[in-house]
Amino acid sequence: MFFIHFLEHVLTLHPSFFGSHVKEYLSQKLLDDVEGICTGDYYIVCVMDMYDISEGKIIPGSGLAEYTIVYRAIVWKPFKGETVRDRDKKHFFIYFGGLFSASS
Repeated sequence: MFFIHFLEHVLTLHPSFFGSHVKEYLSQKLLDDVEGICTGDYYIVCVMDMYDISEGKIIPGSGLAEYTIVYRAIVWKPFKGETVRDRDKKHFFIYFGGLFSASS
């Protein structure tokens, strides 16, 4: 079943990316890091939008900045007994992330 969730993700940013385009870089890095991954409970299908990007906090000793981003995403959480139907070209094996089934 598909849901819309508000989620939070922490990103670290190298000082070479500090500047006027830091928000665009953080947006792209968020998409690269979280879209299409399985968290163990659900799959993040798509990031819809970002609601809050915190002020960067400098990590002592490294110079990296840490940002916390609150975003809204469409997630898919399979439930026990839920049927997922698909067919590949050979009609034999279906792979779906961490799920696997053999069909004939």
